Amino acid sequence: MKNVAILEFETHSHLLYLWDRILQDQNSYQYHFFVSKNINKQLRDITSTKITVIEHFIDLNNKLFSYDLVIINTLHRNFEKYALIFENYKTLLLVHNSNFYFKSANYKFIYLFKNFNVQLNYYYLKLIYKEKIYKNRSIINRAGAFGFLSEEILNYNSNQYKNKYYVPLFYNKSVEISSNQSQIKIVIPGNISQRRRDYDLIFKILPELAPKANLCFVFLGKPENIKMQKKLENFSKSKFSNRIQIKYYSQWISQKEFDAEMFSSHYLLCPLHKETSFYLQKEIYGKTKISGNETDCIYYGKIGIFPEFYKMKNWDNLYYKNQQDLINILENITFEKYIEDTKGLLKNAKLFSQSNASKHMINVFDKLINV
Repeated sequence: MKNVAILEFETHSHLLYLWDRILQDQNSYQYHFFVSKNINKQLRDITSTKITVIEHFIDLNNKLFSYDLVIINTLHRNFEKYALIFENYKTLLLVHNSNFYFKSANYKFIYLFKNFNVQLNYYYLKLIYKEKIYKNRSIINRAGAFGFLSEEILNYNSNQYKNKYYVPLFYNKSVEISSNQSQIKIVIPGNISQRRRDYDLIFKILPELAPKANLCFVFLGKPENIKMQKKLENFSKSKFSNRIQIKYYSQWISQKEFDAEMFSSHYLLCPLHKETSFYLQKEIYGKTKISGNETDCIYYGKIGIFPEFYKMKNWDNLYYKNQQDLINILENITFEKYIEDTKGLLKNAKLFSQSNASKHMINVFDKLINV
């Protein structure tokens, strides 16, 4: 049996759970996680024998000699630390922001002058000069292969480098068709931040809606700051149609409660911005960066309501072109329409089953190791 090491020293601890679930029932590869202290604190549901905590990165290279493949779950800084790993091992590097990796130019100080957030500017200067995110980023070109979490993003970046693979970390847990006919629950998942999603659009249209059915909108995330929390509190006191109910959370939401809200929902409302930025580099949702809302739809088996620019492959969603389009969709949702919309979900879910994801992943591992 061959061995796979999975490294995480930055941010995406939640993806380690997905690696664990997808790989735990297969018999072709043994796998082990190497993580930092901070990441380890967030891993409560992975068996401790599968985890090694690395206090000093310099010690990591000597611990990997028995592994046939090294997967780097996140790499956005301190690139020089990975030079020996790229040189000595077969590697798969996950790509979370493809423009940052493949197309970004060096920083320009004018970007900092345009930004009036002193703390954010200090953060960027620290990344530039202490962690050298631009100077040493060329090191990633030495990675043996790049893994993309979405086929659409893989195809969009098909002209950049050769060794690219679709890595299906996201799978469908189950499809639960809601039996609640008296009220349609529409969940907006994710931390409440205007930078991440267009909440201003939601705040603008909900008081104007005249829906055919009773609708409950759940803001399923913690407000990013006090200002957003106040905005949400004031919004919940607005005058709505008597068919509309608003629910929100002001504190951190447990995974158990989050899962319960998601599985009991009828639709997921995902008002994405078309563009975002990562380390001053523009990223485009659906082309250079995947949205967590896409993975929510797949995992929880739900129909998403997305802007038209964010099309999901092999998953039936509702799409809106503009504000009026979204109003029309929300006003015309009924339980009967929900049942009609969900007809394709079971078929879609089979394509994203955990077993299919595992088989695909093993196939990727085989190709990488046998190169």
